[in-house]
This record gives sequence, structure tokens and C-alpha cells, in this order.
Amino acid sequence: MPFVTRALLLLCSVLLIQACGKAVPEKPIADKPACIASSLRAEQLRSNLDGFDEEVRVPLAANDKTTLRIKHPSSTSRSENAILFVTGVDGGFIQPADQIYGRIALRMAERGIPSAFVLYRTPGELLPSLADAGAAVNYLKKQGARKISVLGMSFGGAVAIQTAIRVPEVALVVLFSPQGKDTEPVGEMKKQGLLILHSVDDENVPYDSSVDLLARAPRDISKKLVTLQGALHTLDGYSREVDPVVNSWLDAFMPVVAAEPSASKCS
Repeated sequence: MPFVTRALLLLCSVLLIQACGKAVPEKPIADKPACIASSLRAEQLRSNLDGFDEEVRVPLAANDKTTLRIKHPSSTSRSENAILFVTGVDGGFIQPADQIYGRIALRMAERGIPSAFVLYRTPGELLPSLADAGAAVNYLKKQGARKISVLGMSFGGAVAIQTAIRVPEVALVVLFSPQGKDTEPVGEMKKQGLLILHSVDDENVPYDSSVDLLARAPRDISKKLVTLQGALHTLDGYSREVDPVVNSWLDAFMPVVAAEPSASKCS
């Protein structure tokens, strides 16, 4: 290859490298307008929290605290209703039916209704978990809640039922594949709705335990057992069947006036 040709190729390569080096990187969030940066940070936080807005520590007895994930109302209207979520024996923030808690929290937030998701301090132990749920109830009541729906999965079914008989503000209990153990107090429910969703092929908790649970609930309350096929214990993959039923019961027990959209601070 002639010397001149090689020199021209080398020069072109140098110019190309310099041009690429001058590419302007995207501005970090901190360099964006304050309103946009705040919205982006909030969206990142919700993503990390499965759609919830923040985690808060709320007090218990004996100088202890428990953790809640909170979804704040997104509308300008405010409601005296609230939602409480409890999980199963493994603790954490595990949800049934393809993360249904997050979908419900978002839907209710748009109607001015706040939600709280309990983190058990000692997963699988009933009394400490009831204390955690009680702390969440107190938090919601301080936010103005006068009517609360409690949703629980598996072990959380016992937590939800025993919370309902202790807290007169509980209007509705929704259970996903609830365990039978420690649900005996269901017979003490008064003027409260009970919705149970369970799959006949549940590999962890027998479906018949929900049949028995429904039978033990008082005759004079609104109660229903929704039977699923193929949904196993977690009910994952069945959100199309589960969501409409749960939403209809929530709407019936916690009716709200359609909220006006909140004004955006970003122009």
C-alpha cells in the first residue's frame, strides 16, 4: 500500500476517534429540571418497591418498630377507606396472583385510598405478625382510615382473620390460598365480608381447608369461595380470573366517589 494512502487512512482513524470522544453523554437526573428530576426519582423508587411509594417504620410496644410499604393516594380526593396487605409464612413482600397487591394499591391510589403492606419481623409466628398488622392498622387510622380491607395470602389468611375480629374498622377480608391453622376465630366475624380464592390443585394448602373455612364463617355475613383450576398455591398466571372478582368486592365494600385528577406541577 502506498505511503500516502496509509497516511490518509491513519488520519481518518484519528479524526473518527476524536469525533466519538466528543459525544455528549445524557445528563444525569441531578442536571435535569427539578420537577422532572423529582418525578424520575419517584418512578425509580416505585420500581424498586414493586409499585409502592416508600417504606416507613411504625412503632410497636416495647420500643420496637415494624416496616410498612406505603402507597399514597395519587388523586386530590381523599377517602376514609384504606387497604392492608399481609403476606405468607416466608415473610418479605411476596404477593399472590402475579403481584396483585401492587395492582390493587395503584388502582386504589387513583381513587384516593392509601395502602400499607406489612413486613413481618418474625415470619411464620402468629402473635408477632398480628402485632405488625396492628401497627399498620394504627398507621392507617392516623391517616384518616375509618374502613379497612385486609388482604392476606396463605399464612396471612390467619393474620387477616384474627386482625378482622380485633379491629372493628375492618369491613372486608380477602384471602388467597389461606391456611386452615389459626383461622378458627372466623366464626366471630361480624358485618364483614369474606372472599376466599383457592385452587383445587394447591400443592401447599389443601383446597378443602377453604371449603371448611367458608362453612365456619357466620351465615349472616357476605361470603364467597372462588374455586380455581391449575393455579396451584400462589395463583400466578391467573390474574385475569382473580382481579375482576377481587376488585368487584373491594368496590362493593369500599365505594368511593370518582376522584378528580390531581393537577400536575410540571408544565
